[in-house]
Amino acid sequence: MAVSTAAVILKGRKILLAQRLPTGSMASRWEFPGGKVEMDETPEKALARELEEEFGITVQIHEPLCSTEFFHKDTRFTLIAFRVEMDKDPPLLTAHTQIGWYSPDEIEQLPLADSDRSLFEKLKPYFKSRFQVECNHSSE
Repeated sequence: MAVSTAAVILKGRKILLAQRLPTGSMASRWEFPGGKVEMDETPEKALARELEEEFGITVQIHEPLCSTEFFHKDTRFTLIAFRVEMDKDPPLLTAHTQIGWYSPDEIEQLPLADSDRSLFEKLKPYFKSRFQVECNHSSE
């Protein structure tokens, strides 16, 4: 089974998503940034490499949050989402047309890549608890 990774990057109550190029599989759909794990590479190293190549950013990769499975061209993939922190917005877009910061409610309305829609559904409890904690913390 092949493995892909996804970065869950938060800024306040917003989540970073990237829009795919208008060609190829799932053209122009939105996704969590990330990519495929290469041979002899851990998922964490693959995610760091993909974010550097596609966005020109260095990140801190933390714990895995959840995973889902999908098929692409008759290959079964496991997609693993990691909590990721970055110091600045991406200065480079090599594999996407744009990035955006979205609330969970806004993401509900976006055309996500199929695998990312499945991942988003599994991440909803994480977003709810994370944003609720921030809300409670800010009112103290």
